Amino acid sequence: MSALESLLPWAFGVTLTLWALLAAVILATRVLDDRRQRELRSIRRLLQSAGVASEAGGKVWLTRRAESILATIRLHRRPLERVAADSSTPVWLAELLSLHLLGKWGANRLVRRASSHRGQGGKWRRVAALRILSQARYAGGLLQLLKRALRAADSDVVEAAVVILGRMADLRAARLLVEALRAGRHPPSRIASQLDRFPLPIGEELRPLLRDREPITRYWGAVLLARYPVTPEIEAELVRLAEDSEPKVRKAAIATLGQTKAPATVSVARKHLADSVGFVRAHAARALGQFARRDLAFEVARLLADTDWWVRAGAKESLQAMGEAAVEVLLGFLDHPDAFARNGAAEVLQNVGFLDRLLREAGKEPPGGEKRAILRKALIAGKLQLLEALVERADRRLAPEIPRIVAELGLREAVSV
Repeated sequence: MSALESLLPWAFGVTLTLWALLAAVILATRVLDDRRQRELRSIRRLLQSAGVASEAGGKVWLTRRAESILATIRLHRRPLERVAADSSTPVWLAELLSLHLLGKWGANRLVRRASSHRGQGGKWRRVAALRILSQARYAGGLLQLLKRALRAADSDVVEAAVVILGRMADLRAARLLVEALRAGRHPPSRIASQLDRFPLPIGEELRPLLRDREPITRYWGAVLLARYPVTPEIEAELVRLAEDSEPKVRKAAIATLGQTKAPATVSVARKHLADSVGFVRAHAARALGQFARRDLAFEVARLLADTDWWVRAGAKESLQAMGEAAVEVLLGFLDHPDAFARNGAAEVLQNVGFLDRLLREAGKEPPGGEKRAILRKALIAGKLQLLEALVERADRRLAPEIPRIVAELGLREAVSV
């Protein structure tokens, strides 16, 4: 028997053992999940029977009646902890159970678990303890426990602390998140998403991000401030960041100035229509779209001939937002030497409804009329796709007239060139 043949039974045995272990793990996971679901259903049935079984019903958990209901639940502490810490448990029920756990068994055990951990099992017990303490609004040092968790070496613990802090209506929690974002030990986007949904106004708390040494931190500071009214101090910071050496920071600062319609928006965005980086030019154009001014429409329309597709798209979005204020400017761009500019102008005129109106009016004009000439020019610039969209949206009463108008315009010959 060769050496290879002698190894085959051994390899088969190892493979069989691994499959058995995998099946055991899957089965154990399923059993645990089923047990959690049974526990949850049992608790909810007991509360349901007393009328405490919904978000609305959850509002009564501060009453003595709610406590007396929970006192009748004949379950051990561990099942209650599992259900209270499970992210799939309804918020009102998780809060109810967390309060009950602290009231019946005290907080000492949970505080010890929330302070540190060893191993995988200890990590998840720590996360569960932090969730329960936060849901019970534990006042004996929760913020310190979360601050310590933010510095943990394990990313799962840090993530749990970030999420918990993001749900707390406490400015101190926001400051801890800002510190964590600046520390850079956790993905900035994860922390920023919690700051973006923070339940309290935190514009002032975000200001330190704007002067951080890391570009990614300055970027998120500028992005997050778009939710809040811009004070003169914050506006000055954003104007400064619009000149940042990092293009993403410039883009974010300009976008936030535009979204908040800060007084400095026009002067800053105008300057960056000529920025060396395409996406900065695009956002400068979008920022100016907040202002329906003909002079700004002309400056933005010049970007319809930009070599960068994203810039052209930003210019079209901006001009469309300006609406009627941009129409006269766009009509002039139908004669532009650049095909992209002509096509972009025609597309915006269609999107603001101008071509629909023009089509109706052109149908009443004799051949050679001014409106027919403009319509022909716009449809030639927009090509057949524009014509098809225009026909699709046309009033049914006008539909029979469209072939005649198109024929008189000589459009099909023109667009086929």
